[in-house]
Amino acid sequence: MKAKKGDRRVFEVDRRMELRLRLAAKRAQEPMPAAATGTLEYLVPDVDLLGRLIEKVRRL
Repeated sequence: MKAKKGDRRVFEVDRRMELRLRLAAKRAQEPMPAAATGTLEYLVPDVDLLGRLIEKVRRL
């Protein structure tokens, strides 16, 4: 069965989402520089970002 153009688009979105999640996990494991600890609240809002990403993937 030949893949349709829309199938490739879904694959690309899924691949980009996976790469973003891997990068986020990698950054979470790295130690935070001392200068950036004061801006942590600005960089990471109270919203559960991973939960929002999972919900977006489920809705696809």
